[in-house]
Amino acid sequence: MLLSFIIPTYNASETIVRCLNSVYVLPLDPNELEVIVIDDYSNDNTIALVEKYAIEKNNLTLLRQSANHRQGAARNRGVQLSKGKYIAYLDSDDEIDYGIVDAIRFAEQNNLDMVTMHAVHVDELGHQSDHTILDYKENEIFTGVELQTK
Repeated sequence: MLLSFIIPTYNASETIVRCLNSVYVLPLDPNELEVIVIDDYSNDNTIALVEKYAIEKNNLTLLRQSANHRQGAARNRGVQLSKGKYIAYLDSDDEIDYGIVDAIRFAEQNNLDMVTMHAVHVDELGHQSDHTILDYKENEIFTGVELQTK
């Protein structure tokens, strides 16, 4: 298994299908990919939407928390069960694009432990703003020490 997407959800009925759609259009073989959705005790129809989606996707696992433990606990549970060499976190209102496939292939070719990606925030009105975590050039490789000092 190459890549595990971990998606915590809580009352995400308005966004979860769009999020899942963005994952499943990626040019990855289904055997390279697993999607773990951890529902953090939603009280809307999030679970029903994910269950309906999972009927067609045998690499999608839905886990249900017995109480609301917040996003971090849901992510941790997903990590414990993941089988992927790489893990990607998505919030249930996020969308991912093909850039992650390029990043994972780059990591594989260069035997990297981790990759970072550029993110763009789009608000409810469609306005975009960049969320650059590190100031780096595309395809630049750092050691762990170099990354800590950036």
